[in-house]
Amino acid sequence: MRIVALTGAGISAESGVPTFRGAAGLWRDNRPEDLATPSAFNRDPKLVWEFYSWRRELVSRCKPNDAHNLLAEIELDAGGLQIITQNVDGLHQKAGNQNVIELHGSLWKLKCTNCDHKWSSDDVPLPELPPTCPACGGLARPDVVWFGESLDPEILRQATVLAAEARIMLVIGTSALVYPAASLPRIAKENRARIVEINPQETPISNLADEIFREPATSGVRKWWQHFENSN
Repeated sequence: MRIVALTGAGISAESGVPTFRGAAGLWRDNRPEDLATPSAFNRDPKLVWEFYSWRRELVSRCKPNDAHNLLAEIELDAGGLQIITQNVDGLHQKAGNQNVIELHGSLWKLKCTNCDHKWSSDDVPLPELPPTCPACGGLARPDVVWFGESLDPEILRQATVLAAEARIMLVIGTSALVYPAASLPRIAKENRARIVEINPQETPISNLADEIFREPATSGVRKWWQHFENSN
């Protein structure tokens, strides 16, 4: 059975991954959403990289929680589980999931602004800021989707196909407000998937859901899996 899990910030919150704005809402007197833009990078790439280096350092201390780990177990034991995540923290892969589509990129991947070469690095801190491309020496940027940028068309296509083919879609810890990710549960529903929402808060997806677990990801994923196993 094809099970697809769409995950958002809520699944990583219990691992201690800070929200985008951070506890104080500012980073060195800058609003983070003003730094996560192409124009900010063009204006001051070193400042933007200092912000991302700080985020990488914070996330490097975080570990997958019970929800991440159970999804990895389900993929291994049940087969067919696919993750589509809006998160850039890499915790699904750290937990052991192999089938992960990162809609918004990853903190642990870099991309050359000159030759488009892409590579991964888990160095904390990075050897130099801003980093340079190992292939051509050009300026590197974080391989994440910034404000004002579109998702990679191929990644979006893959996610859309998975949503259309899902028999069960878990919607875990996402506000369902950010598009095009928020359209994926609707695509799944249109193709007769069973929608399971796991979220302490009501969202725009709630009225589509066949099952709702109104609680955090760690306990919600466990309860859903126990219910699923008992009913099959």
